Amino acid sequence: MIDEPTRRLDEGALRALVPRVLAGLVRRGEDFDAAEDALQEALLEALRVWPEHPPRDPRAWLATVATRLVDAHRSEAARHRREEQTYAEPRPAATEEGDDTRWRPAASSAQEAAIARLARDGLTNTEIGAQLFLSARTVE
Repeated sequence: MIDEPTRRLDEGALRALVPRVLAGLVRRGEDFDAAEDALQEALLEALRVWPEHPPRDPRAWLATVATRLVDAHRSEAARHRREEQTYAEPRPAATEEGDDTRWRPAASSAQEAAIARLARDGLTNTEIGAQLFLSARTVE
């Protein structure tokens, strides 16, 4: 694959690996186009790395790098879809008291019981919150 005295790649041997590695990626269940693109990127990386650091098993090296590239592209596409979905959802409307979209802790069952007793006694949300050291939003 690499002629040690001259440190040159044997392009014929490299070309012979391409169909075998591509077939392995497709057999593994990868989309043909994605596998082909990833293999091309792996070949470019091989041209950059192999002259100085030749692998023991060039076929395995190409397959591993191409698989990692396919996985990285798939992960990036999934992240992009999640972000689009998140930004496509309408944001909750702000309440009269301000923005209600920030996180706030849920009341515990003991707090919920106390809130129910105080509400039954006619206290407002603000008064209940003051009694329990909670914000009025937590009481709602």
